[in-house]
Amino acid sequence: MLRMAWLRTLTSVAGFLLILTSPLFALADGSGGAAGGAGASGAAGDAGAAGATGEGNPGYPLAGKGTPGAIVALPCAQGNPWRCMAALPLAYKKKVELPIAFDFDTGWIPDSSALQVRFYVKLPAYTQVEMQGGVFATWPGAITLDPFGLRGTGKVEFDYGLMIGAQAKFQVEVLGKDYGWEGDIPFVPKVDFHVDGYRAFDPWAWQPGVIATGYTPKLTLFTVDITDALIPIPGIGGGILLDVQGELGVRYTTDRIVITPTNGTVTSQIDQDITGPDQQALHTWQQGAWGEYLIHPEGRVEYGGTIHLIPTFYIEILTKKFKIPVYDFEYEVKIAEQQWVFDDQLVHVPLPDVRAPAWEQVSAGEVTLGEFQVIEIPFSNIGEATARLDAEVDHPAFKLMDTFAEISPGQEKKIRIRYTPTKLGSVQGKLRVTSNDPDQPEFLFALEGNAVAPPPDPDSPTTSTPSKPPPPKDGTAGSSNASSTGTLARNGEASQEGGCGCRTTTAPSSRWAFAPLLLILLALRRSSSSRFRSALCRQETTSP
Repeated sequence: MLRMAWLRTLTSVAGFLLILTSPLFALADGSGGAAGGAGASGAAGDAGAAGATGEGNPGYPLAGKGTPGAIVALPCAQGNPWRCMAALPLAYKKKVELPIAFDFDTGWIPDSSALQVRFYVKLPAYTQVEMQGGVFATWPGAITLDPFGLRGTGKVEFDYGLMIGAQAKFQVEVLGKDYGWEGDIPFVPKVDFHVDGYRAFDPWAWQPGVIATGYTPKLTLFTVDITDALIPIPGIGGGILLDVQGELGVRYTTDRIVITPTNGTVTSQIDQDITGPDQQALHTWQQGAWGEYLIHPEGRVEYGGTIHLIPTFYIEILTKKFKIPVYDFEYEVKIAEQQWVFDDQLVHVPLPDVRAPAWEQVSAGEVTLGEFQVIEIPFSNIGEATARLDAEVDHPAFKLMDTFAEISPGQEKKIRIRYTPTKLGSVQGKLRVTSNDPDQPEFLFALEGNAVAPPPDPDSPTTSTPSKPPPPKDGTAGSSNASSTGTLARNGEASQEGGCGCRTTTAPSSRWAFAPLLLILLALRRSSSSRFRSALCRQETTSP
């Protein structure tokens, strides 16, 4: 029995030393960077929808015209949806498992036997970090990329140690009654000496990071019975024992988030790598219907080991043992840190791409005063996101019939302006159209119109100047409108009232603006008619 106890103790100590030194194997092995998956140099499209261990995002839409498998950004639920896109979830998971990791388990053998045994040897040795987040893409101007973490999705876990065991069980039926037993096989050392830890956190775990801590079971190295020396009382025992316990702490810290555009350049090296919670990346956008970005966090994992030596005084009364720790001696074991680089996630950001005619000036032409003319300017959207246009003019003669327009991808709409002149002459104005296109946020057009007077109305009465009547045969002036009926002479003069039965015609109607001229013409005609009638009367008198 003593030999079995020491064997168990030696095995536990070996496992304890393995726990404290196993992170060193990971650093020497150098396989940590590739343990998570294919890495950024693998298929970029697959990395977009899958985490570092190949876990995908089921049901999430794929890119329309970008790389298949990319996580597609959607309009933001809050803020300005016309100038904001959000892509989520970006799932990152990295697991470093040491080459010495071992897991052997026979299971219950033989099958279908009343008596079965099971042997297992496990040597867990891994560290795993996982996080989920997303990224906001906002504009106009340079596209601002702002990664954000999803609350409660961060996890740090580890498990290092040694577990050895042997178990047996039997199941028999005697006289119709079942009898069974299951337990550890006697005289076979059972070792369960490992340390594991788990810690949840909110990404991104910037400095100072997040720590997960685990403890090994306490192991008694030796016991000194001092009952006869200190407590010579029958039924009461006591002594001093030395317990040892291992502690392993794993700290993860995110140092930076690297964003690499696949079709553009980042404005500066400083903004390319985000190194804190208040930083953003800026992408100078040239032109296009979408943008794509490779995004991954980079950090480090630090291991810290502590050996606790705990001398303890104990008293045993009636098979019950009471322990009183005297002191906890802590001995730190320094272990180097390990770089922790996650695989890229590919994010596809649909963008509007507005096209407008290259017109510097738009003219309404000549418009009659009191009428109007409609000007139409076409805009098209060749992007992947809906375009939004807002228009304004700076002259009251030009009025917008459409103050805004929404253009779906692949569609075209027109901005209409009505020119209604209020006075004669030409006017100039400006049309300003703003859009949510990142590279073309504004369009300017010069507007022009010329107002002219309306033409004469053909249905309105007009004034005409009467023609001069032909002179009579005797040389006396007369009027062509005068009646040829003779009149009687009075005192050798023609009657002013149209004597001798002669009648005169009235002047044609005219506009009031020519009334003085008509009065003068009427006086001249009456004078001419009087002389003509006098001449006729004299001729009739002298005839035989």
